[in-house]
Amino acid sequence: MVWNEAATLLYKAQHLEKPPFISTVLLASFIGLAAFLYLITNRGTRALQGIPPGTFGWPLIGETLQFLGCQRRGSPQDFYRCRAQQYGNVFTTSLVGHPTVVFYSPQGNRFLFSNENKLVVNSWPTSVGNLFRSSLITAVGDDAKRLRRILMTFLRPEALQKFVGRVDSMTKSHLAEYWIGKDEVTALPLLKRYTFTLACDLFATINNPDQHSKLWHHFMVFVKGVMQIPIDLPGTRYNKAKHAANVIRQQLGSNINERKYALEVGKASPEQDLLSFLLSNVDEQEQLDIASSKKAGQLLEWEDLQRMKYSWRVGQEALRLYPAAQGSFRKAIKDFTYEGFTIPKGWKLHWTVNSTHRNSEYFSNPEKFDPSRFEGDGPPPYTFVPFGGGPRMCPGNEFARMEILVFLHNIVKNFKWNLVNPNEKVIIDPMPDPVSGLPIKLVPHE
Repeated sequence: MVWNEAATLLYKAQHLEKPPFISTVLLASFIGLAAFLYLITNRGTRALQGIPPGTFGWPLIGETLQFLGCQRRGSPQDFYRCRAQQYGNVFTTSLVGHPTVVFYSPQGNRFLFSNENKLVVNSWPTSVGNLFRSSLITAVGDDAKRLRRILMTFLRPEALQKFVGRVDSMTKSHLAEYWIGKDEVTALPLLKRYTFTLACDLFATINNPDQHSKLWHHFMVFVKGVMQIPIDLPGTRYNKAKHAANVIRQQLGSNINERKYALEVGKASPEQDLLSFLLSNVDEQEQLDIASSKKAGQLLEWEDLQRMKYSWRVGQEALRLYPAAQGSFRKAIKDFTYEGFTIPKGWKLHWTVNSTHRNSEYFSNPEKFDPSRFEGDGPPPYTFVPFGGGPRMCPGNEFARMEILVFLHNIVKNFKWNLVNPNEKVIIDPMPDPVSGLPIKLVPHE
């Protein structure tokens, strides 16, 4: 494909009335250099004995363009499926500057999840790590365990119970401002803003409209640049994401300093939000007593969420079809063998939801929305992995469950609705993104 595009460019340059000499020389040099590097790279690939079959693609960029292209077309599974059909369920590629082995099966998921800190450690591409810097997503070993233990104390079901009413109240306010009284809404931007507002409030009590809007803008710029070719030039997505990340760090740094002082003088509670909790480094948190019955007008409580079994099956099926993340990366910390192949130390390893979520081997009629899949024991182990698995499972999975159920409760209680465009295309950029913003028509209950 790259050869064809280069040849087309050269052909067009040769047919200009006055082809710019320097452009022709540069283009020819580029093609020559690419050819040389391509031969060297593929010779090196063949020389590595015992590694899984596959290709590193082009120098520097590898197969990143094909990887991103499938996501932008709304078919991320195509990138993996065609390579798995050609090479098998363990294959080699190169993504975002790293030689990578893809594990494309539930058995592969299980192997990676269960060998954390034994054979592999969490390790995103260097470009992604440079954006996040020191954080839970980049921490490994004892640092990761310590951060996760603190986070899970705050995010475990027992601790989340006391926030259900707060989330319910914010959800009602959001619907009253943006949904109720409208005949039609574009749902995706509203849902993004809703989840971001909840996170700002529950994690850091950020309610100032100006600060909130600034954070929102830079957060969206940051997200768009996370899984991109790391070209750090002005105007590129990656460069914009780096600047956005710096602004976010500065703004949150000011919040942290203010909260530290408030905690010291007793003007903030250690249990006010996640920020206070982390700064206080509290190890235990009391479980609140949950009322067994509700009064008229009373906000939702944790026990109400436990009765929403069908609603959660709906949420799980939505996460199967459109998970927020497409997978994650690990790094081999020693040479090891998997299914007869040698995995070299230092190589990236990649697991993806696309190996199972839309695979008919594990989910019959996989393109159909069918919440009944999650009745009883549900799908086989390591096939439904929207939050990952093992020691690195997303610590916010219970928070996500609470947020989804509270929103579903309020939206179903207030409306019936219809999709304006039932066949609206959903692309991955890098999260699921309906191209028209998911417009829906609202019909209030009488």
